[in-house]
Amino acid sequence: MKIAQITSGYHPDFGGIEGHVQLLSEALVRRGHQVTVLAESRQPGLAAVEWVNGVEVRRFPAVGRGVCRYPLGMLRYLRAHAGAWDVAHAHNYHALPLILACLARPAPLVLTLYYHGKGHTALANLLHRVYTPATRALIRRAEGIVCPSEAEAALVSRTFGPDPRRMRVVPTVVALVDAACADAELPAWAEMRAPACLLSVGRMESHKRTDRLIAALPHLPTGYTLTLVGSGPERERLERLADECGARPRVHFAGRVSDAELRAWYRRAGVLVSLSEAESFGRTIVEGLAMGCRVVCSDIPAHREFARRYPEWVTLVPADADPGSLAALLDATARREAGAPPDVQPYSQSAIADAMLAIYAATARFGALCAPQEAALEVAGDAYRHS
Repeated sequence: MKIAQITSGYHPDFGGIEGHVQLLSEALVRRGHQVTVLAESRQPGLAAVEWVNGVEVRRFPAVGRGVCRYPLGMLRYLRAHAGAWDVAHAHNYHALPLILACLARPAPLVLTLYYHGKGHTALANLLHRVYTPATRALIRRAEGIVCPSEAEAALVSRTFGPDPRRMRVVPTVVALVDAACADAELPAWAEMRAPACLLSVGRMESHKRTDRLIAALPHLPTGYTLTLVGSGPERERLERLADECGARPRVHFAGRVSDAELRAWYRRAGVLVSLSEAESFGRTIVEGLAMGCRVVCSDIPAHREFARRYPEWVTLVPADADPGSLAALLDATARREAGAPPDVQPYSQSAIADAMLAIYAATARFGALCAPQEAALEVAGDAYRHS
């Protein structure tokens, strides 16, 4: 099968969507399929066309900033090569390549929106008021919509009103699941665990609410430390906050780290904390679970799914919890004995690739997921929910 992946960024760009598209594309190539990735070119010096681990990557120079970046030549290329692929999969509603794919329709089209329902800045919220109504008809025309969580599927359904028969829920690939399952040192992880080591992983943006975690640290016993992995526009403000509340000696700003370093931090951490106000999935939660961390996370729809699935491992914290209450919850979680290791195989690269292949095959063959002949897709596409 010839598959186009249309996305805002791709390796070596860093991020959850970028990593998911790369891992999915490479898994499809290993299964014998031809994959072409069309992405914005965000970094100087990258080749316009190259092959990366068997994936054809075509990059288009982007002009503008943030959600307004426009990939020059991508729309023209999509239209010129219409029919070159059996199916096209466009990612990320909050960037223009997905909309260009909807306009060009180069092949039967599958969308993954990663839709949060709102922007995370005043400008983004203002743009959403115009952007969402203007794109509703384009979204509805897609042959298939894949959402990484039930929570996002419900939000997409309310906002855009697509045919529910054309929607599927398949989580994103979490690379550390495969690494954890293949790691022969798994029995030794408990010896490395430090219950009083708190860990937060992700881009430092305001909606991640890492400030709440830092503010809670002074309310915890002095033995507790906090490691923040990631970078972003909020870092300087978070460093000032740590200084102001007297917690700076107990906060380690690790920045961006290698995969090996990230795995080491997950192995050491007693509790992984994610207090984000909006997520379509929870990649770091799955990573933490795969590495044996207890998890404390914000009480948002996407996170509730993990709390239901892994009640012994995942604890929700209310949005209105004050620093003292949050600290008490973190302390209780760190002291609690963990139950049986959680089963995170449904989030592995092979499981997700199999589910997506079933969706691609049905879309390419029948032109829409709701075609009656592909009833077997219901089992393949949703199998992770029942595993």
